[in-house]
Amino acid sequence: MTQFGRALHALNIDIICANSSPAKGRVERAHKTLQDRLVKELRLAEASTMAEGNALLPAFIADYNARFGKPANKKDLHRPLRDGDDLEDIFARKEERPLSQALTLQYDKVVFILEPSERAKAAIGKRVTIFDYPDQSATTVSNSPTAPSIRFGRSTRVPSPTTSGWARYWQ
Repeated sequence: MTQFGRALHALNIDIICANSSPAKGRVERAHKTLQDRLVKELRLAEASTMAEGNALLPAFIADYNARFGKPANKKDLHRPLRDGDDLEDIFARKEERPLSQALTLQYDKVVFILEPSERAKAAIGKRVTIFDYPDQSATTVSNSPTAPSIRFGRSTRVPSPTTSGWARYWQ
């Protein structure tokens, strides 16, 4: 499952793909009509430069929408979030990695060294889930969906000279 598919599944949203020929045909016909009609409109307007073509686009779009557009549904069809839906966790990138005996794991071409704690030691040798948040303010590691996650904020600690700068520290 892709990250996008996983996020939609967590929000209880079904993906409806155009897996039928008629559905794909409708989309392709609309694109072909747009491409064909736009070329003809540019030729009729004698537009020969990109600037002239760009100047004609707003009028073309307004005319096309007036002829073929359908009024939008005014009713709000959004469902409210369920209790427990945490959008920050749902939209985080999630990947599994093994945690080594030395409390290290590799993600995004970086070796992360976890501070020794009871929770971190309990996850040694297991596959842990890494939650990579889009704003990169924090990373969470969890060894079970039912177990509490281990959240790591960025540390201000400077890497020791023995790491040669190849590891990022997390606390």
